[in-house]
Amino acid sequence: MITRKLFLAYLLTLFLISSPIFAQPSEYRIIEIVTLNEGFTEDYRENYMSLINPYLDKYGFEEVTNLQVIKKARGTGPENAQAVNVWKIPGPDALEKIMNDPGYQKHVMYRNLVFNMETQTLFLAKASKEGELTHGKMVLTDFVVMQGENGETERTKYFKKLEKITTKYDMQRTAVYEIEKLIAGKGPNAAILNLWEVSSGDVLKKVIEDEDYKTKMVPVRDKTFDMEEITIYMTSLK
Repeated sequence: MITRKLFLAYLLTLFLISSPIFAQPSEYRIIEIVTLNEGFTEDYRENYMSLINPYLDKYGFEEVTNLQVIKKARGTGPENAQAVNVWKIPGPDALEKIMNDPGYQKHVMYRNLVFNMETQTLFLAKASKEGELTHGKMVLTDFVVMQGENGETERTKYFKKLEKITTKYDMQRTAVYEIEKLIAGKGPNAAILNLWEVSSGDVLKKVIEDEDYKTKMVPVRDKTFDMEEITIYMTSLK
């Protein structure tokens, strides 16, 4: 009898562990650099979003971050970027599912009217760090592009050392997204996206002019990253 009870308890435990209720949250994200066609404003974008919200809900899209671009600081990313958004999705095929939905397809013509689909950029990514951003602080979005054979090891060492400098200027790396592939748009060909919270728009300048940064970090930086392609936007939470 005891053996039977233990076996039934084992089966119940196995069922609960495998149940969707206890499933791990998805790590998958869609990162979106939003670009509008000339003459179209945020109001048009908001109207479009109101039309497709039912389909975003249907396929499990959840907005994580909505960042309005203040200015582009550098790089090969779209010049006409208006926003950088991060969406949580249930799996890597979520975007394909929504695009193929007949209801969503009814709004494609309006989408193409409002958005510049040549420069509208989408990445499939995974969240490796995702802290909550603070309202009132600016956010530096840092699309990191590697050089040559450099990869995760070199990148991790660099940012660990860099944070000793950035903490002096109230610059905190709050979120990190590992980019798996570019889905649409013209890049940059990024490996990760860092979201740095900063207290003001001149923090990046202060870090770059820091003596330790210039002497200790710049030589390593220039060997590790493609500094022409790395793209940085100064943004703020909407």
